[in-house]
Amino acid sequence: MPTTILSQGPSAKLCRSRPRGTLIAVNAMAAAWPADWWVFADAETFLAVRPLGAPTIFCKAAVLTDLAEMSPSGLAELLARGPRLHEGLIGAKDDEDVGNGHDDFRGDNHRALTLHPRDFACENRLARIRAVEPRWNRWSGTAALALAIALDDGPLLLRGYDMHGDADALGSTRVTRDEPRWRQEREVFDHLLTLAKAAGLKPTHLRER
Repeated sequence: MPTTILSQGPSAKLCRSRPRGTLIAVNAMAAAWPADWWVFADAETFLAVRPLGAPTIFCKAAVLTDLAEMSPSGLAELLARGPRLHEGLIGAKDDEDVGNGHDDFRGDNHRALTLHPRDFACENRLARIRAVEPRWNRWSGTAALALAIALDDGPLLLRGYDMHGDADALGSTRVTRDEPRWRQEREVFDHLLTLAKAAGLKPTHLRER
């Protein structure tokens, strides 16, 4: 069965039904269709989006610390979902978190997880990705692509990866979505796409208009 990543670019709204197989939803796309994985990078997204179903969460360790300050109840909800963290599905810290006081919940989160051999295999693949592309988790979309490579679940279908303009699938705009940012993200995306091809995942990047 294929794995589909539904990112939040404008073309994601052209997805008319839930893709078959494994679905990895990026940011607010978790509220569009029941996903198997929900990838996001900040506490604000977790508090604002109500995902359909009960997807496994893949987020930065910094989200835990931020939620502790913003919404203790939100933190409790997140931990109850057994999140997997960037730079290690079993609770290791992100590069960006080292030295920034974001290790407060590392131990708690580690104990909250139920580990399977699959988790360790995914972690090893993420470590290899990190070694060749350390920027993989700067954006939610690229983190989702890295996760898909680590999961290693059949052919890979990429939707909503427009990476241009300031609007997303919900019609909201941000000034930070400028061309310099997209240029950097496209560079990392293309590198990860090469890794996906090398892993035999046969990625297809749908560029709907």
